Amino acid sequence: MEGTIRVGHGAAEDHDARLLDLIDRNFLTSDQKIFIPQHVLQLDGTLICVFLYGTYGTDAETHLRAKLQDHSVTRRILELLVWLGSPDSVRQVGDVLSASPNYETFSRVTAFMMQAAGPAGRDFMLKLDPSKLDPQSREYLSKIHSAIQAMSFETIRGSLASFPGDKKLSDPEVRLRIDAMIANYGKDERTSPMAILDSGLGPDSLIASLLKVRSRSLYRLSDEALSDVEVTNTLVNALRYRGH
Repeated sequence: MEGTIRVGHGAAEDHDARLLDLIDRNFLTSDQKIFIPQHVLQLDGTLICVFLYGTYGTDAETHLRAKLQDHSVTRRILELLVWLGSPDSVRQVGDVLSASPNYETFSRVTAFMMQAAGPAGRDFMLKLDPSKLDPQSREYLSKIHSAIQAMSFETIRGSLASFPGDKKLSDPEVRLRIDAMIANYGKDERTSPMAILDSGLGPDSLIASLLKVRSRSLYRLSDEALSDVEVTNTLVNALRYRGH
């Protein structure tokens, strides 16, 4: 299984579209777990797919989104979109909740909307009609409603303030650091997220570069890579709020 993942990484590097169908057939519905001893890392079915689809790049989101109506994989795809999705998928993810307003769906949709979908996701959550949800979902929405309302660039920025590294850099240096992250498979021990969030570079340009960082990070089959991707995704989500 680990060997298959490594082959998939190689195909993804070539951006071979046939890889997506291969992953669909072999992994999208699988609950098999794998253990990677050199990194003391165990991956469940969802995380295996995060690595495989994620190394392919942003086109994987379009591929996954098109399969949301397939009930055999809907929950898995929602979980993947938390890691690999964007505001482009808000409408389709919202349609899934309308069709299945139960807690298992609601919890996954909420994670996507708040972690990957930026202001569009927050607005979707604030417009939800609680009467159309099941009791467990209504209770959960009530508990998190104030946090949803408070979500903003400054809120997310504050959650990243304690990270180590250089917090103030010139715009050219920020660009060089991000380029180095792409070249080094997402590795960086010198740059605080604050330097990126507070730079004068445009959010669209930064997001595009950070999505490349994310894809490159997922070539590293390690728990450190997953942690790096979580930080990168938080940065991307924050930048979607910047100036909004």
